[in-house]
Amino acid sequence: MGHGYSMLGFVVIMILYAVIGLMAAAGTISITRKLLAPKTEQIFYAMFLIMIAAFYLAFAAYFGVASAWRVETAVVVEFVVIGLLGVRLPSP
Repeated sequence: MGHGYSMLGFVVIMILYAVIGLMAAAGTISITRKLLAPKTEQIFYAMFLIMIAAFYLAFAAYFGVASAWRVETAVVVEFVVIGLLGVRLPSP
């Protein structure tokens, strides 16, 4: 019986994360489009993506999960590459 409640809690948390994430993204896009030129906005989002990647390593360090370092470092490198490609591509 307890397992069903934990699964329900997980689903509710995932829905909350998705809705809050979409609302935050919409707000950020709205604000940055008003404040930044297209190329500057592109650089902003690329650097923001790299900062998000840094959180992966921060969580791995905080929780002391040594086995996660190799995987998390690979994810961070991928985020950095995608972010840097975003800076280099021509703005729309």
